Amino acid sequence: MKNLLVFILLFSASVCAQQYEFNGRIIDAESGEPLPYTSILLAGTNGGTVTNRDGNFRFKLSEGEHTIITRYVGYRTDTLHISVPQKKKLLIKLVKQAVVLPDVVVTSEDPAYAIIREAIRRKRINRRGLNNYEYDAYCKNVIKSAGEIALVEESFIKGFSKPGDWEKEFILKIHRTENQQKINHTINVTSDFTNKYMIDFSADTLSLLLNKVYLPIA
Repeated sequence: MKNLLVFILLFSASVCAQQYEFNGRIIDAESGEPLPYTSILLAGTNGGTVTNRDGNFRFKLSEGEHTIITRYVGYRTDTLHISVPQKKKLLIKLVKQAVVLPDVVVTSEDPAYAIIREAIRRKRINRRGLNNYEYDAYCKNVIKSAGEIALVEESFIKGFSKPGDWEKEFILKIHRTENQQKINHTINVTSDFTNKYMIDFSADTLSLLLNKVYLPIA
């Protein structure tokens, strides 16, 4: 009796696991042109496939009734009920549908300002529990002589800070214009910017070259 039960279970599993190949083709309803890379989804599951460049597809399904969903950008989504096994190749014709985009609201204010205001509002909350941080900085110095640009210098910096305790900055790279040597006798250029100014980026403001700079994003 036990052996018979095992045989029945194995036989049932074999019947349930039997798969049939299901294939078809998807085309444009008006032109008859194939629609490559159309998505075919088996409703209620994570299974599915896509058409090849000729619009053909195939995959295996168990015997019975199934629902498939076809999706292609610019075409109406179609839902079909099929019976497996199928005796003939299925031909699916998709109808074009205009892609409707959401309305764009044009305002006089740059959307970035709203993001900055929210960053300012949450800055003190985000700083709670802050122990230390690292940052990348970019500095650009423009030196003028007699109203004309005499030297441009760019610095790329990596910094490490423990607010209220210490700060270290390392200059990774410096770019200078080629005319630096010609103006050294008339202009005293100080490039060691970071040794003169200890910048705490977690502060609300920064005094720099007699100017007050607001730091909205800590």
